[in-house]
Amino acid sequence: MSQTAQGAAPSVGQRELLLEAATAAFAAGGFEATSVQTIATAAGVSKAKVFYYFDSKEELYARVLNRALDPLLAPLEVPLALSSAEAFWASLASGLELTFAFVRRDPHAAALVRGLYRRGGDSPSLQRLLGRARAGIGAWLREGQQLGAIRTDLPVAILTEAAVGALVHVDRWLSANTELGSVGGALLSSASLGTLARDALQQRTPVCMDAEVAYAAEDVPRDTDAYLDSSATVLRRVTVRDGRQHSPAPSFAREGFELV
Repeated sequence: MSQTAQGAAPSVGQRELLLEAATAAFAAGGFEATSVQTIATAAGVSKAKVFYYFDSKEELYARVLNRALDPLLAPLEVPLALSSAEAFWASLASGLELTFAFVRRDPHAAALVRGLYRRGGDSPSLQRLLGRARAGIGAWLREGQQLGAIRTDLPVAILTEAAVGALVHVDRWLSANTELGSVGGALLSSASLGTLARDALQQRTPVCMDAEVAYAAEDVPRDTDAYLDSSATVLRRVTVRDGRQHSPAPSFAREGFELV
């Protein structure tokens, strides 16, 4: 057992050394311009050793991206269990602040994102990262709808695509501008992005409200059109709810109406 443990330690160390060397190399030159030999030389190992740990350059690149960007994506994959709409929006603000702080703190991560976008939208590594982002943001939006924070007039799938698309475009803009200096930080803040997201996603009408509704009075002859004769109506205060929130979905046979 001791021989196995002693033999495993250098392997783990070499693998981490390769990931660190690959992170620096991909951040400096991007995917296309960085050769496996360059990474191997920087790590002090042979090119064959790179392929001992990783099946391909693409796999190595994907591992580097996951390792570098996991601090941003992992929090999206943990249920928040929030108790109110305001707590939900506070979680958005703290998440954006974390993102800005992370990019400022880790220049390699920002450079890797720049290289990822330069490579193009068909990059399998980009698509994998976007898949993680979609899953996390979709769950976050569903939780927001349950709290009455997120609008319910659009399906979560559409809101998720809109949110991911907006984040990608903002990220591209930041990547392009921060490469030139600190202009990105001067023109854009986490607070302004939070306001933009809240304006786009916030529930504009209450999901439940009290209102006075006119009903035909009980003593009105049935041949009277109460819609035309207001004197034949009586106002009753009722609770009106957003039918889109109804679970299960309303049916004509059970509730007397359904959403089409």
